[in-house]
Amino acid sequence: MVSAADWARLQDHFEALCDLPRAEQTRALDSLGLSAEERAELESLLDFDRPEEGLDPVSDAVRALSDELQAEDLTGTLIGPYRLTGRLGAGGMGEVHLAERDDGRFQARVAIKFVAAASLRARALFERERQILARLNHPSIARIIDAGEDARLGAYLVMEFVDGRAIDEAAGDRSSSPLQRLQWMAAAAEAVAFAHQNLVLHRDLKPAHLLITNDGSLKILDFGVAGLLDQRSGDGQSTAQTSFTPRYAAPEQILNQPATTRTDVYALGLILFELLAEGRGAFGDRIAAMAERKLEGARRALPPVAGLNRTQQRDLRAILARCLARPPEDRYAGPAELAVDLNAVIADEPVRARQTSWMESGWRWCRRHRLTSVALVVALASVVLGTSLVLRYANQAQLDRERALAEAGKARASTEFLADLLSGSTPGPSQGPETTARDLLERGRDRLQDELADEPGTRAYLELVMARSFMFLGLYDDAMALIDRPMPADEPEIRNERALLKARLLMFKGDYVGAAEHLGAQPVDEFTPAQRAQAELSRSTALINLNDIPGAREAAEQVVLWSDRMDDGLEMRASAQNMLGVIAYNERDFERASGMFEELLETRIRQYGESHAETALVINNLAGISYAMGELERALEQYERSAALFEAHFGVENRSFAMVQRALAMTHRRLGNADLARQGFDRTLEVIENWSGSDDPIWREVQMQRIDLLILLDRDEEARAALEFVGPLDLQDWEGRPDEACRWAYLRAALALPEDIARWCEALGPEPDHLRPGQDFLRARIARAAGADGEFESMRARAIDSIELITPPDPLLESAIRRL
Repeated sequence: MVSAADWARLQDHFEALCDLPRAEQTRALDSLGLSAEERAELESLLDFDRPEEGLDPVSDAVRALSDELQAEDLTGTLIGPYRLTGRLGAGGMGEVHLAERDDGRFQARVAIKFVAAASLRARALFERERQILARLNHPSIARIIDAGEDARLGAYLVMEFVDGRAIDEAAGDRSSSPLQRLQWMAAAAEAVAFAHQNLVLHRDLKPAHLLITNDGSLKILDFGVAGLLDQRSGDGQSTAQTSFTPRYAAPEQILNQPATTRTDVYALGLILFELLAEGRGAFGDRIAAMAERKLEGARRALPPVAGLNRTQQRDLRAILARCLARPPEDRYAGPAELAVDLNAVIADEPVRARQTSWMESGWRWCRRHRLTSVALVVALASVVLGTSLVLRYANQAQLDRERALAEAGKARASTEFLADLLSGSTPGPSQGPETTARDLLERGRDRLQDELADEPGTRAYLELVMARSFMFLGLYDDAMALIDRPMPADEPEIRNERALLKARLLMFKGDYVGAAEHLGAQPVDEFTPAQRAQAELSRSTALINLNDIPGAREAAEQVVLWSDRMDDGLEMRASAQNMLGVIAYNERDFERASGMFEELLETRIRQYGESHAETALVINNLAGISYAMGELERALEQYERSAALFEAHFGVENRSFAMVQRALAMTHRRLGNADLARQGFDRTLEVIENWSGSDDPIWREVQMQRIDLLILLDRDEEARAALEFVGPLDLQDWEGRPDEACRWAYLRAALALPEDIARWCEALGPEPDHLRPGQDFLRARIARAAGADGEFESMRARAIDSIELITPPDPLLESAIRRL
């Protein structure tokens, strides 16, 4: 049996041999003097790294082409809108090149990563990285801009180019202070915590993946072997588990056990030690001995760190002991808790990693409040008074400590709870398939009340987090049930966030009246500027869906005002600009709306790149303007581009993707493409039903549009069956949507199903001109079915006369009217 130390040595050999051609690997193996068992183990690792070798003669040809391209100077090669300007380097997955925009739309430098075409394993990891980066939008994580496939060079990712140095190199500068290094590591911990909140583990953190930019900020790179905790695919998972850097591997990785949030904490601890110890490793610097020392927990002590006081150094030793504990359960539950303690060291405040006495807390308080400390020294001239002041300030320090510990405790309880949920979700030999995000949320929801009964603040925070996650999965009823639970703790910020989330949920459920009333009942004077801006944005959304255009515009303008009062209100201001463009569209001022969206599109591309969901949303809005102006071919092109971006960002099981499919179906209908229109409606219904069920108001809207199409095509039996499946109109289902309820009533009556049209339509008044032809067509059918010949002829004539009102043109409706 291969021991842990032998295995570590084999890992060194593997790292040295894995990139060599097969023939050179064999010669190197012969020279190593390994035992038969060790050689068999190493050969199996190398075989696993080349799973496609020998499958067919094409693999050898592809590998030869890959080698040829690596030797070629690709400078000047066009990759989509980018021109390669130089080679940045190469890794296990392929080459990385610097590139610039070549189409002149705007100036930007990017890094383009090509997958190594010869490795199926690398291709799988490459696709995993694309999916992971698409979901991680954080200022300290290098973002993905675009993705594609070049006919000659293969698949590629277009990444944000980070002009900087590895964190260990930056830490070597004399200008780099210990506090600066701690700030970098706190930022790294916060970014990794954000990834964990999105159910992503990095699993290969090391200094080369933490870059310090020229302005001193930190960026995390290379999620190529990260784990997607909510992806149902066993493919590549074991590969990802064995892909790590031995120097920065945790004991569980060395033993090929599942990685957890604590695995990333361990790697952060190793990097932190090296930054403070001038590059020396916590477990030595020889890879062969390092694995055994990690498994034994034989860690070096942190040497003295110049520039930090003794208390801060004691705190750092305690932090490193927590990060680098051999059993994962003895470490920080997650990097968020580590970030809290690192920020406490920077501020010279108490840390959660160790207990401190009241006297030490008092002296720390004095260091932070030097002017007050001078007054204290003067006061000590009086023994009695001095004693009372010492106690007073010690008590104040204790209060500071208690507040810091309360926040740290909440962070710890939250991360421990989430880490416990995630602990069984990483696949392994005995774990079975991966747990989905929905499974994790349902499990956590059911455990919250019992396990956190004594921690109401933490429970309130986690209920909000889980409700948001349910909402993003389209599980609106589950989210609403959490929001409607009694608040376990009176925390104003969380209470306000729950109120804002409830408004969004009501709108997702189609209850715009309820959302507007709910927002109007909130104590907005108690909101922060960011919360006030979000409240006004939601109010604007609700009002525009209720056709209150002036009210919607006033609310959107309030968003602009409140965004100016935020510390970072650029994103909120962009959302306000988007809403004002929608309002201009609804006012049919298409030129102004188009100009606003074109400007917003440039902003979004600069912010997020061309393949982000926010970019796709603006393109979708521009397509809506093209549609309304009758430029249907252009609208079709824009909708297809938007759909491709949403699919790349979210996949096809997503509400945004479904909405674009619906728009594509409507565009095909206006172009007279009946079959493509029906396919689009069918696909939309399938996605929404899988996402949130057939009770979703959007599902009923799309079903109504599909039935309308079937009637135009004289497929009455199919249309009637669909209407009967939904059932009679119910006031509760259509609350706040009277126009749609009226249309549904007309469809039922047109197919001879019992319905009281007056009940649903009488209060609405005459329909807009652009809707009149379709309504007159249905009225004519209803009169014909009732045998009212005179009314039928009148409605038929009126429908024919109103054909010219159809905007944009609708050849299927026009044909159906003329066939009456």
